[in-house]
Amino acid sequence: MTEPSRRHAIAQRLLYVDPPRPVVWLYVVGLNLAYIVLSVHIPISVYPGAPHDDGLYMVVGRFLAEGFWLGPFGQYTLMKGPGYPAFLALANWLGISVTLAHALFHCFSITFFVLVCHRFVRSAVLSGLMLALLLFQPVTLTEPLRRVFREEIYYGQLLLILGLVITMLFLARNSAQRLICGALSGLALGWFWLTREEGFWILPALIALFAFMLLRSFRYWHLRQIAVAVSVMIATFAMTQIGYMTLNWRYYGRFVGVDFKEANFQKALGAIHSVRSGGIKPYVPVTFSARQHIYRVSPTFASLQSYFDLPDRTAPSGWTEMTCNMVPDACGEIAAGWFMWGLRDAAALRGHYASPARASAFFGQIAFEITSACQRGELECKPQLVAEMPPVIWSDVMGRLWVGFVRAFDLITAKQLPLYLHDSAGTERQLADALRFLNTPYHVPPKQDMTPYSIKGWFHKAGDEWFSVVAKNVEGLPQDMDFDRLASEELKAITKDPAANNQRFRLNLRCDDACVLTFTTRDGTQLAKSLGELLKQGLFGYRVSGSLLVIESIDKLGSPFASETRIERVSGRIRTALVSYYYFVYLPLLALGVLAFLAATVIHPRQAAFKISYQLAFVCWSLLFLRVIVLSLIEATSFPALQIFYIAPAYFVAIAAAVLSIVALLDLSGFATLPVKTKKAFLSNTIKR
Repeated sequence: MTEPSRRHAIAQRLLYVDPPRPVVWLYVVGLNLAYIVLSVHIPISVYPGAPHDDGLYMVVGRFLAEGFWLGPFGQYTLMKGPGYPAFLALANWLGISVTLAHALFHCFSITFFVLVCHRFVRSAVLSGLMLALLLFQPVTLTEPLRRVFREEIYYGQLLLILGLVITMLFLARNSAQRLICGALSGLALGWFWLTREEGFWILPALIALFAFMLLRSFRYWHLRQIAVAVSVMIATFAMTQIGYMTLNWRYYGRFVGVDFKEANFQKALGAIHSVRSGGIKPYVPVTFSARQHIYRVSPTFASLQSYFDLPDRTAPSGWTEMTCNMVPDACGEIAAGWFMWGLRDAAALRGHYASPARASAFFGQIAFEITSACQRGELECKPQLVAEMPPVIWSDVMGRLWVGFVRAFDLITAKQLPLYLHDSAGTERQLADALRFLNTPYHVPPKQDMTPYSIKGWFHKAGDEWFSVVAKNVEGLPQDMDFDRLASEELKAITKDPAANNQRFRLNLRCDDACVLTFTTRDGTQLAKSLGELLKQGLFGYRVSGSLLVIESIDKLGSPFASETRIERVSGRIRTALVSYYYFVYLPLLALGVLAFLAATVIHPRQAAFKISYQLAFVCWSLLFLRVIVLSLIEATSFPALQIFYIAPAYFVAIAAAVLSIVALLDLSGFATLPVKTKKAFLSNTIKR
């Protein structure tokens, strides 16, 4: 044997080594446990005060966990699908922290997907590499995906769907297995569809999978079985959507799904976005000038004017301020990414979200009035192809689209992932309620702008008469506090009042010296003192309308957040290393994958079309490009959509696509050599199919 042949044989044996099964499972379980330990010891940021995102998922999840469906109806109730809140509710029922729930689903979906792909990869080395790279993809350890956020499970849902559909189409050994996989695929797709509203982007890839199976079915005569399994999948998916809408009809009186997609709301958006009177601007669905034209012809839309148009337009606030921060070119207007939410908020403030029917009628009336004015020629209008898309000048969009593609692929390289983690945010009460629901995950503490204090003392007038207290900051906003009434047996002798049983108090609050505490007696008499004054005076008694208020002590409390443990510090260092150096392995793999796919396509086009590894690589590359195209189009027309959390699924399908492309080229070039027992099993399964 020549030296090149010997090296070739050694490479084959190394790549297609057949390790003992216990070693394989030890590797798989060990990697999964390592990721779980790492993930639960890296903090997340908790934002219970974010009503359109994190806070919404927690509120709806809490209602689901307590058996109240999605809670009382309002503008937020059906704004987004219940897929992620249902996940939070399940974690709450199981009594596990949200970080552990995220880690478990991450590991399950990735391991299942890799085990399915291994049937075609057939190399323990390549499958093991894919498992490690998918599990420890560092994007899941960065701030954009360390939140209570639906993107935390979105990529895992995608891998789960792919694994189930591949099993249904290519691996099931009989019709019963195909039907079971079809039903599970439909359930997974339904859950995916109820998690984010743009699930359509994966449909071309699924259709491609079905087309590849049909190509093979004509060879192996399984067309009927596949048709039945796909029908079961579609029926199960439809049942998830119908079930969701049926429950909404049961609780809210209307057969409706996510009401962002509700027909009249879509018509209203489309009608508003179609107006050209007053001019158009990039990223802006309806300019300030255009709104003035609409107000004149639509009394219903005019009822929202005070919400959208502040008297002083030089001082932006709310959605306008968000636009200035995120889309500076549209400053002074409301960009498309936020106008739709502002429209809902404005309608809610006018009382139109009392029920789904009332909200639908309100938006339907807006659509009717604007459309009628357009038909009469009172407004210059141009129909919108996509209701959510703002008016665009396509020549400008194409230039921005190429910039978006470059930015998207720069993000996918994972070379500049953020290391920082943001502080949690919200009031003390909001955070306490959220952390209780989430089963107290390890989290980044909120920024400590104010010092926690504990004020102790007692109050007496006659018998058990009591008082109230409020604390306000320098801006006049109330501060959260815990105000407890305590037993006071010893005060009976001091006050010579046998009824003075519970006259002591303890007041815990977070405040600064400028905070003002207002004590109010039962007859309405008030005593207002700043915390600074109370600190200077120390032990002191105040006469308030014949009563005595005594401050005995004011103690500064320590931070309620514990210091890092050793395992948390070690996990932080590992996270830093992964985020900083992962791309040294990831980027060469992507480059090899691209070259392998192109080589397989050019050198072996006819054989590649029937090679499953090549077909799966094609589907994964398609998913990557579909995600990039959708987000780049949104970035070029509406708002900054090229963010790590939105593009996250692309990171995972990119790894799968690269490995499967390498496998396809090895198979097509004749390099792949299977161990005898593996080869027999694979050929047996192929013949059965």
